Amino acid sequence: MSVKPVAIQSDPEGTVDAILSRKYVKWAYEKEFRIYKKDSANVDIAINPNAIKSVYFGLKTKQSEIDDVRSICSTQALSHVRFFQAEKVYGQFKLSFKTL
Repeated sequence: MSVKPVAIQSDPEGTVDAILSRKYVKWAYEKEFRIYKKDSANVDIAINPNAIKSVYFGLKTKQSEIDDVRSICSTQALSHVRFFQAEKVYGQFKLSFKTL
């Protein structure tokens, strides 16, 4: 596995692009899509609601953040979305996801 270093201090925008747009090859089976837009703070981005199948929350996601996302997805157009929360697997370097 080769890792390309990124110049965090000299190119912060490039660093953000590198982090958000790349995925480790061994995780390709996840069929994940990453959507982000530069300079889009407080700007709505149109996404077909049927394109969103599920939302996975990380191990350390705050309950208030989970509640916010679930509230946003409570509209009729997103009522099909499923939610999952990461959990540590005891005795292993592994996560599992429980249905919320």
